[in-house]
Amino acid sequence: MGAGSLYDSFSNLIIYKRDSLSYDQDPYITGGGLAYGILCTFSLFLMITLSIIYGRLEYNRIFAYFCISMVALYIPHVLGAWIFGANLRRAPSTFCWIQALWINASGIASGVSVLIYSYELYRRIVWHLTDGEWKRRKYYIAICIVFPLLVGVIPPFLIAERPDGIAPGPFFCMLYEPSIPMALVSVEGWNTLTSLFGIYFSSIVIFIVFGTSIEACKAYWRLLKVLLSFRWVKRLSTRKDSFGDWERENE
Repeated sequence: MGAGSLYDSFSNLIIYKRDSLSYDQDPYITGGGLAYGILCTFSLFLMITLSIIYGRLEYNRIFAYFCISMVALYIPHVLGAWIFGANLRRAPSTFCWIQALWINASGIASGVSVLIYSYELYRRIVWHLTDGEWKRRKYYIAICIVFPLLVGVIPPFLIAERPDGIAPGPFFCMLYEPSIPMALVSVEGWNTLTSLFGIYFSSIVIFIVFGTSIEACKAYWRLLKVLLSFRWVKRLSTRKDSFGDWERENE
């Protein structure tokens, strides 16, 4: 038994050394990681630009909140891509935890802001209300900030002590199930729920806009038929003759 245990320990040591050597020989960043880093960096600068543009406007501030939440979403992706070569197995566990919770909370914030934006479009087009956004802005800010923190950070942080609750993924760290109930605390679960309401509001808006467009097309088609019938030429000529007769009668 002692010889067998010694042999097993020696075999495990050899396997560990071999895996460590192959891990150290991995390139800093792969082709997929490079494409991932470039795409995330470009998206980050694009959302920063949109945040500045819409932040200076006096209207449509909810879309600015969405852009800011997307900036917060791309920051941990960019940091992980360029610091660790999009290979988070090299990263400390603390960074992996921070990145996973950060991505989770900012992703939920972006989903909530999209839901609020679709709701405002619904109110303006369906109910013809345009003055409520300014009055509810402080509540929108609180929802976009406090709700993702309460749902996307605190519960995963408390229950992620289980094995593999937070672990490196292909390019970034993420929450894993079944250690974490994804439907309750993850960005996938909450954004699926918010997207259902967003689809409802957007569908009604699209239906109304489409119906209005059809009525406008019908009106333009009636106008085009009148123009193509040349009845307006006859009417104008008739009016001109009548005006000429009136002039001759009053000479």
